[in-house]
Amino acid sequence: MRWIGSLLAAFGLIGACIAEGSDTAPTPAKGGTTVETGTLEGAAFRIDLPQKWNRGLVVWFHGYAITPVQLPASQPVAPQLKQFVDRGYAVAQSAYSATGWAVEQAAADSERLRRHFIDKHGKPRETFAAGMSMGGTLVVMALETSADTYAGGLSLCG
Repeated sequence: MRWIGSLLAAFGLIGACIAEGSDTAPTPAKGGTTVETGTLEGAAFRIDLPQKWNRGLVVWFHGYAITPVQLPASQPVAPQLKQFVDRGYAVAQSAYSATGWAVEQAAADSERLRRHFIDKHGKPRETFAAGMSMGGTLVVMALETSADTYAGGLSLCG
C-alpha cells in the first residue's frame, strides 16, 4: 500500500514536468522541513528532510543543464519535489560536478550523495530514484545498475 503514496506523488510530478528548476548548516524551512546544503567532491547538493520523515528517500536526478544548477537553502523546495516532501519523503539532489550531458558524473555524484545521506541520517526504509529529461535517463541507469539499492523509480520526460 505504500506504493499508492508514491503513485500519487508521481501524478503531481507529471503536472510539474515542464518546470525544473558552499557548505552550510542545516536550515529549518517552512513546514518543519530541514534543508541541508553543501558540496561533495565538487558537486553542490541539497537535502530536504521533513520533520515527520517517513524513513523513505527520493534521490532526484535533474535534467540537462548548460550552467550549474543552483540549490540554495533559502529557496523553497521545487514544486515537483514538494510532492514527495509533503508525503514525508526526504529528497536528496545533486547539482552534479559537471554541466551538459554529464551522465557519468551525475551518476557518481548522486551515489556519493545517497551514501552521505545514509551516513548522516541513517539507512532509509526504502529509496526511490526520480528524475526528468536527462535525469529520467539517470533513473533508468540507476535502476539497472543498482537494483538492490532502489525500491523503484520514476522517469519523467526522459
